Amino acid sequence: MSFLLQNLVVDLHLCLRESRGDWLQHWYGSMPAPGGSLEPHLSALCSSELPAIVAAVVGAGRTISRDQLLDHAEGEKCWVRMELAPAVRRRKVVGLTVTLHDVSVEKEQTQRADLTGRIEQLDVLTRGLIRKLGQPLFELSSRLHQAAQEADGSNLGQELRSLHDRAQRLLRFTQDLDGLIIDRRLHNKLVDVPLVLEKAVDLTAMLFTRQGVRFEGLPASSGLRIRGHEATLEHCFSHVLRNAAEAMPKGGLVRVSAERSPSGGLVQVVVSDQGCGMSDKEMEQACEPFFTTKQGDHSGLGLTISYAIAQAHGGTIGFASSQGKGTTVTLCFPVEQGHSIKRGREWKS
Repeated sequence: MSFLLQNLVVDLHLCLRESRGDWLQHWYGSMPAPGGSLEPHLSALCSSELPAIVAAVVGAGRTISRDQLLDHAEGEKCWVRMELAPAVRRRKVVGLTVTLHDVSVEKEQTQRADLTGRIEQLDVLTRGLIRKLGQPLFELSSRLHQAAQEADGSNLGQELRSLHDRAQRLLRFTQDLDGLIIDRRLHNKLVDVPLVLEKAVDLTAMLFTRQGVRFEGLPASSGLRIRGHEATLEHCFSHVLRNAAEAMPKGGLVRVSAERSPSGGLVQVVVSDQGCGMSDKEMEQACEPFFTTKQGDHSGLGLTISYAIAQAHGGTIGFASSQGKGTTVTLCFPVEQGHSIKRGREWKS
């Protein structure tokens, strides 16, 4: 889905002739009067490629289309599709028509569909891997542990312990993969979101108390139930919370909230950390299978699993981040209407 932003006509010197719409004025804070040069604005949209694009449109009569992600100084982002076509009069090219569309929604839908497709393919692969490797890896790890204990104190014992550690890492990896297997037939119960979130917070707090990570939350609103599966949803929240805690190796505060959206149709679970933050590129890749920026033994599947579980509940996951200041993850789920609950307390580790 795309939305028309502006339509312009320029002459061969890129001077403005006609304009419908005021998006350039809004985005750049300026707009040339008729007869003024539009080249600075077009250069900002095309960068160094503008001369080649104009030459192709004017010289060859081609229509050129390109997509560009734009960042506004105030933090606003927009995917813009710019289409340049020859403006013809009396069988002669006298300029160019420039059409600007907002394709942010289209880009998001395409990226989401692509990620969902790859996760579904990974799900099929995962089922086969776990069926073939799960039990043998468990048995191998157990036997290596037993053999290492029997040979304790010798060089063989050290080597066996090393092999056992490697087998354990493989076993943990298969367990992470197992989180991608979601049985949607189980998503048929009413789930109290604040209660599930509270359980996930308490468990994560226990794991990271020694690292100085604290969890605090706002009182939850009433009526926050969704249709789904409690254990799977807790798994989703746990990965997001753990990711937030691991972003602060020297400790810090994680704020957690569960509230009804302003429209009333969604439950919004928000997790904010004080960690190192993510770049725009890292936010785009955050839910990609096996993507991780962390050092050490990390599978890169945590947020992928959270994404898959959120989607299985009819929900979404989104990110907002500032490098050096932290990251906020927002999970949204459709509220199950007609079911009200009253609860709420502050979470503190």
